[in-house]
Amino acid sequence: TAGNYLLCVNGVDSGRSYDGTTWSAWSITGVASTALTQLLVWKRRVLAIEESTFKMWYLAADAISGAMTSFSFSGIFQRGGYLTALINWTVDGGSGVDDHLLAVTSEGEVALYKGTDPSTAANFALQGVYFIGKPVGTRFYTKKGGDVIFLTSSGVVSFTGFLQDAAQVEKAALSDRILPTLQSDILAYGATSGWEIHHYVEETLLIVQVPAGSVGSRYQWVQNTQTGAWSRLYMADAATFAILNRVLY
Repeated sequence: TAGNYLLCVNGVDSGRSYDGTTWSAWSITGVASTALTQLLVWKRRVLAIEESTFKMWYLAADAISGAMTSFSFSGIFQRGGYLTALINWTVDGGSGVDDHLLAVTSEGEVALYKGTDPSTAANFALQGVYFIGKPVGTRFYTKKGGDVIFLTSSGVVSFTGFLQDAAQVEKAALSDRILPTLQSDILAYGATSGWEIHHYVEETLLIVQVPAGSVGSRYQWVQNTQTGAWSRLYMADAATFAILNRVLY
């Protein structure tokens, strides 16, 4: 309520906080900020993942520092691995009371939670656990309206489409037309850093970055989200992508 803040973690260095003018150490207790790998704002709370565990940590509502409380997903997932992403998912594409929390593991399981307060079982309930395919890279999801699109070993998968028929993940795949070639790319370069997926709404494009070796030999699979058509482009010899002020960099 006092302004806008930027919080940063990377799982190695101490967390940092920026208030628009000054950088400072992120002041939290309960867990070392050096162990945290991802941050998310959900239902007015800052959530974080503890690296290589099934633990989520969270602050009090509207807090940007202070005591963090843990919530463990161990026992929920059956395929092992560790927590790799927390995602705010909403059916209306906005931000409100219907926002659900998706907890995704390195082995491709997704737990869907509904509620407002992880400290109270009555207000934070598991709705289901799903297997969508093992995530490819660390930037393996993007928002598309009220949907979340995943880049996995099963292809490019719509979470909304997947929920309509969880028994057949291929029906939720948006990449069926290029799936054999995309899976060949994943087999060849899956361990290479640089995979990511972006929805660039201004140009109605879904962009999948393929790190075919080092920078200098990278290309993209790009889908026109209006027609569903795919192309392989050498649009940028990119290390990563970002969108700022509705422009793709």
